Amino acid sequence: MKFRDAIVVIPIVVLCMLTSTAVTYAETFHSEKYGYQLDVPSDWKSIPDEVIKQYVAAIQKQSSDVKLIYDAGFQLESAEHWFTYPYILVQVMPYETFGLDRQMNQDEFPNFIQSVTGMDLSKVTKDHMSDEVQGLLGNIQTRQIQLDSENQRYSWQVNMEAQGVGTVRGMVSGFFGREAIIQVTCYTLESDWDQFEPARKQITDSFRFDDAKAYSPQLAAEHQSSFWKRAFSGSFSGALIGGVVGAIVAALAAVNKKKSAKNAEDNSPNQEG
Repeated sequence: MKFRDAIVVIPIVVLCMLTSTAVTYAETFHSEKYGYQLDVPSDWKSIPDEVIKQYVAAIQKQSSDVKLIYDAGFQLESAEHWFTYPYILVQVMPYETFGLDRQMNQDEFPNFIQSVTGMDLSKVTKDHMSDEVQGLLGNIQTRQIQLDSENQRYSWQVNMEAQGVGTVRGMVSGFFGREAIIQVTCYTLESDWDQFEPARKQITDSFRFDDAKAYSPQLAAEHQSSFWKRAFSGSFSGALIGGVVGAIVAALAAVNKKKSAKNAEDNSPNQEG
């Protein structure tokens, strides 16, 4: 597996499905641009940036005012096509996109969670996702966001029906840093949810910011938490739509693959008729 940034190989013990333990190896992905690291199992590979950008651009409405930033993506090494479940997407939400020129402080975390929780999911998807992609979605459901203020993180689940794919589940883990919130989301078919739980937990639990990008209690003490007096909840829709967009990428990839196969068949010189 090749990552575009620094790599460190470390042994990790995980719990296997049959309750036995086995040692797998993880390679540490380091984003120098956004200042974080996470450990990805060695039998996973990096999804190229251009592939991620291509699919996200096809999913999001051109008129959407929410800029989705995906810094990295990973999937099984054995997968023949990009965005084959299970896969992981890392989304970056700089505080400046919220109109905030400083770190979001710990006492403001509940306000952020409350704002995201109160959003109308159907309206968010309609406003920010292309008409074609909306037709691939069905029965989108999210579970209550769980906030862990002490560790500057939160988590929530998204479930949906994806046309031609089946039921998809996503586990979203968000981390509050000094300059941005990073969301690491693991997407899996519902039938494989339990099978990939060890890898999912290994990856999300390994997340950490570089020291210079990590949440700073000192900065929190220096800046008054007055942002919420002028904040508007619409600016936080990227947290919600980012989790949904990531889940539907594979469905769009499946549709495109079928279209390509049909076009190849239609243009085949060996066709009779």
